[in-house]
Amino acid sequence: MRSAKSQLTVKFDFDLMQAICDNTKVFNNEVGYILRTYCDLKYKEWRFVPEEERAPLRDKLRTLFDVDLADANVRKAIDKQMQRAWHNYRR
Repeated sequence: MRSAKSQLTVKFDFDLMQAICDNTKVFNNEVGYILRTYCDLKYKEWRFVPEEERAPLRDKLRTLFDVDLADANVRKAIDKQMQRAWHNYRR
């Protein structure tokens, strides 16, 4: 996993369920990297991936980004981006 000297800030638009900040591209790329590297593709769709497998994937983002995983809206926005990355990777 990649690392940074200090964590990058990520802000989310909870209506669009996506990151909206200067670090959006880095965030989206890291989500894709984490999915390709650490997620088992045995599930046909992201919605079938159980929470027990999603939580560690979200936690890996904390290495590079300052994200509040205790906030349900932040988790939903991250999951939405993971769903997009999942769909693109499974094609």
